Amino acid sequence: MYPMIRSLILAMFLLSCVKSHVDGAPVIVDHANCNSIETATAANIAALGKMKVFFAHASVGGNILSGMNELHTQNPGQYPLSCEPAKESPETTKDGSLYEYNRGNPGAEAKISIFAQCIRNGWHSPAVNVVINKFCYIDPDANFDNYIASMSGIEKEYPSTRVVYVTIPITTQKDAENLKRQKFNKRLRNWANQNNKVLFDLADIEAWSPDGKHQTYSLQGNHVEAQCDEYSADGGHLNHQGQLRLAKAMYTLLAQLAARP
Repeated sequence: MYPMIRSLILAMFLLSCVKSHVDGAPVIVDHANCNSIETATAANIAALGKMKVFFAHASVGGNILSGMNELHTQNPGQYPLSCEPAKESPETTKDGSLYEYNRGNPGAEAKISIFAQCIRNGWHSPAVNVVINKFCYIDPDANFDNYIASMSGIEKEYPSTRVVYVTIPITTQKDAENLKRQKFNKRLRNWANQNNKVLFDLADIEAWSPDGKHQTYSLQGNHVEAQCDEYSADGGHLNHQGQLRLAKAMYTLLAQLAARP
């Protein structure tokens, strides 16, 4: 009996190890580590240079891409990704490419369904390693449950593809719209932590100033995040400093994913 019990315990232990390896841990990029790309190792940069990424976005996403293009032009050895326009379905893809699909602002629900359709059209492994869908600050009423259901469904259908969740960008305005965004973002942060997901915490990165101050205000009993003026072009979009900050954060995220199996 004893050998049987020992074998059972060993089997349970090995199963838990496999589950831990599969589930992993959350990958989160926020204000605390958004510049980590600056200290990435040569091996990590080499792995990053083999990544293939699909990124659906609108105007703030375009701001981030402007920063990424500038970094790549200035120092391609440290920032190896080339940004390429994407169609609704891939033809051929190449290593070291971020395929960006500007699908505009048709509404939050349409952004969810368009992204899912793009993935079904072929924007998944092996065409790309990572897929990212970003709302814009004009989507404060995005339905959290619908977003999670769609993104989780993509993960289950294409388990070899890394799915990146993104918080809703915020504005400099101290208004109820930012409160709506924060409620969505808070739920997403908690959910990503609890379920070991990949989270690009765009809003958190926007809310912390270069000197480490958290830009918040009080509304309806809540401490609400606002975008720092230092990063703002017009109250919502990113200026040059904001573009580079978020571009480095995106590179940091992708470098972290490149370093994981």
